[in-house]
Amino acid sequence: MAETKQGLSRRKLLLGFAPGLVKEQEAPASEELEPEELTQGVEALEAGDFAKAVDLLRPFVKENKGNVEARAALGLALFKSEQYVQAKVEFDRLVYGGRRDKLASLYQGLCLLKMDKADKAADSFRTYVNPDDDPVQDELYAQLQRMASGSSAEEVSQAVEAALAKKS
Repeated sequence: MAETKQGLSRRKLLLGFAPGLVKEQEAPASEELEPEELTQGVEALEAGDFAKAVDLLRPFVKENKGNVEARAALGLALFKSEQYVQAKVEFDRLVYGGRRDKLASLYQGLCLLKMDKADKAADSFRTYVNPDDDPVQDELYAQLQRMASGSSAEEVSQAVEAALAKKS
């Protein structure tokens, strides 16, 4: 896999930006360098240029539907650029496509909150189980209780996003 100047692979950089969104796997020794579109898309995502990341990643994902890393990066770029319906579609594909990525269900729930669908968001959040990530999981469960007692979707979303931001 391509190495950056700091010695981290693009996959590790993406995982650092959204840890746990894609399961870390060792790349086969014969794996070729990542395609330029994916590399540039992840770089744009890391730099906070979410519109550019979407523009680069969307056609790549369309041509490489099975590339989980690219789909996760596209979903995150769409979420960060406030395109919640489209982001939810990408996270749905990860969650329901047989790839129960831990954070995909969390971001799926956040998208639903942003779309004012708190009941569906709560269902999505309940599928998030990550014993390796106690602070985020603890915050999520606290927010589920707040949702049940009438907290606004925006308050819950902000609290969960803050917990995710502390993690990365």
